[in-house]
Amino acid sequence: MNRHIANLMLSAAWAFVLTAATACSHDTEYVDPNSDITGYSQSWPKRYGATDAAQTWNLARAVTATVGIDNMPSPVTLRIYTVAPSAEGSRLLARSTIRRSGASVTFDVPAGLSEVYATGWTEEGKVVDGSFAIVEGLTAITPLSAPVAGTPEPEVPAMEWIIACEDLSSSDSYSFNDAVFKVSHVVGDNTATITPLAAGSQYMVRISLNGQPIGEIHELINSAAVAREGIYEPINIDSHGTAGQPVTMSVGTGFTLAYNATTGRNMGGAGMQIKKGDPEKGTKTLTILAPMSGTPPQMILVPASWSWPKGDAQIEQAYPDFRNWNQHADRYLDWYDTNVNTSFTVE
Repeated sequence: MNRHIANLMLSAAWAFVLTAATACSHDTEYVDPNSDITGYSQSWPKRYGATDAAQTWNLARAVTATVGIDNMPSPVTLRIYTVAPSAEGSRLLARSTIRRSGASVTFDVPAGLSEVYATGWTEEGKVVDGSFAIVEGLTAITPLSAPVAGTPEPEVPAMEWIIACEDLSSSDSYSFNDAVFKVSHVVGDNTATITPLAAGSQYMVRISLNGQPIGEIHELINSAAVAREGIYEPINIDSHGTAGQPVTMSVGTGFTLAYNATTGRNMGGAGMQIKKGDPEKGTKTLTILAPMSGTPPQMILVPASWSWPKGDAQIEQAYPDFRNWNQHADRYLDWYDTNVNTSFTVE
């Protein structure tokens, strides 16, 4: 699906909601994205330098595991983790039923991860257990010499990611705290869980994932939030605060957050629809999707250990290596947790 069609689908999904929201207003509804997005794009290189053409702003990278288990006596229940499931902080990346040797599983991993841990179980016992290196987006999972009796490991939490957004309220503001939400997902599962975390925008911001509307970010965090004269009070930009209630949605077993160069789909089809007021023109709506490679971003995707910038802090004040990552997509992949100036991040 190309970006133009995706924009049309997302706009259509919100069409009824937007009509209802503006039907009782005398304001004129107009769509004028270029004045905001053009200014944002022009200001970006002045602040951060030229963007690497390969930069997707996405720290979830797709890895394909090939599973080589000859003469399988029964299907293998395969689970893939960031580290051994018994280790502190382990996260489940993918689960799949393997029915033939040579089958493959593609899943999301943190971009800086160099190996994954996999376990596999059949009726005869554990047949896979160990760490497997990632080389150029591939990893080969091989079996134990013989099945080992036992019981499968306890459930490990799903991998979690944060999508942090800019609402384009200013062409030189890059705080990435205007809409912040967490996505929990295990590749192979049919669902993803979205948890709203922060809403720094003063505007109405409706978030979406996989082309499906989720809701207005302020109201998702605080059901009592009300826009007064079209303006919302910011939420959770001075501290982590209380998150909104998790929303679980169906996404299909093939859902992924990694960038797909073939389809142009990024960050699981994340999007925003922003309604802005203008005292002279009335109101306008902007539909923003996850960025294409090499373009200034209105969204970034990072592992959920990340703390977003507080208040009006700029992202490079909190994370000095962000500027370097902008220019070198394959380097500084740990910018989000190194050289952090915590005086500019929420705690």
